[in-house]
Amino acid sequence: MMRLPAGRKLFAELAGQTAATLETPANAVIYGDRALYIQKAEVLLYGKHKAFAYVCCDIARKASETIKCLREAEDDCLTEEQTRTALRRKGVFAIISSKDVPAKKVLPMYYLRQYAENMFKISKSNADILPLRVHSERTLRGCLFINFLSVVIYKNMRSMMPKKINLEDALMQMKNMHCKVFEDNNVIPSEPNKKQKDILNAINNTVGRF
Repeated sequence: MMRLPAGRKLFAELAGQTAATLETPANAVIYGDRALYIQKAEVLLYGKHKAFAYVCCDIARKASETIKCLREAEDDCLTEEQTRTALRRKGVFAIISSKDVPAKKVLPMYYLRQYAENMFKISKSNADILPLRVHSERTLRGCLFINFLSVVIYKNMRSMMPKKINLEDALMQMKNMHCKVFEDNNVIPSEPNKKQKDILNAINNTVGRF
């Protein structure tokens, strides 16, 4: 399942084909706090591969983009036909799938895939995941499980940080903190500076929040 680039010829064809029938109550779908119209159409990719295109119109996005488009059309002195063509695509996007799925499941499936890709992107870019040179499925699953736990912790800690401090800077700041461990196992940390205090306050009481 992938998003069809708006610059493709197929996108223009789909937008034109569904322009008159997309925005009907039968095509209405609620996804989270978004309201959309979604219409399915069968397509051929590269002239031979059967697939399904889901033409979507985000109602709120269309409203804001339409206002902007009409203002630009007046400023640029566009003709009525040019304006009509420009408005046809506002708020519209298309998703291509190799499988025929119900319209209500298209967005959850698409964003789940996108979320998984972002998780792996964070793993590679921020969590420094290493190539998995393993020889059994059990070991592979264990490595992936540990990696996903680290990504979950990373994302949660990043959401706790104050806007003025990103997590990478916070980790660098906390590396400079030291502590003294006594023979009786008592630990006394060094006095934190202002940034370190802000970070400690931000992640305070984290037990059970991950």
